[in-house]
Amino acid sequence: MFTNGEFARLFTATSSQFAATLTLQTGESGLVGFLGGTGELLDQQGNPLETPQDLGSASGNDDGSMHVVLSPLLSGQLQKPLDFFGVHYDLTLPSNPSVTISGSDFQLIAAGVNHDDRFGIGPGVPTDIVPDAGSTLFLFGLGLIVVLGIPNRMLFAR
Repeated sequence: MFTNGEFARLFTATSSQFAATLTLQTGESGLVGFLGGTGELLDQQGNPLETPQDLGSASGNDDGSMHVVLSPLLSGQLQKPLDFFGVHYDLTLPSNPSVTISGSDFQLIAAGVNHDDRFGIGPGVPTDIVPDAGSTLFLFGLGLIVVLGIPNRMLFAR
């Protein structure tokens, strides 16, 4: 759970590629194995907002790290905009008794290619951000055509 009443808001503009990643660092070097498991976003009371989703998994080849990725929007169960107050991971660690976890890193990532693809950390974030579909440029062009198309005598008619 996030602390101090903070939450993350996924906007309408947030790509379905949004991800919550967890990296576990070990005291080893080289490939130590892969994490497995499921994860889900949590509401303000700590309840799941969706059914548990399978995590993507990767392992560092040379630094002893293990990574999991939760992509909650890919399930199609959640509607944007959406606020969540935590992330739950149910992890299965590789069976290697000599490996110990020495650190961790948690990140929220907007993984889209559009500059509008973003999320917010609240409180104090907009209610929603909607992707720009180019309608502003269209309306400007239409207005310009109308203004330039009116004969000067009509503008100054008495």
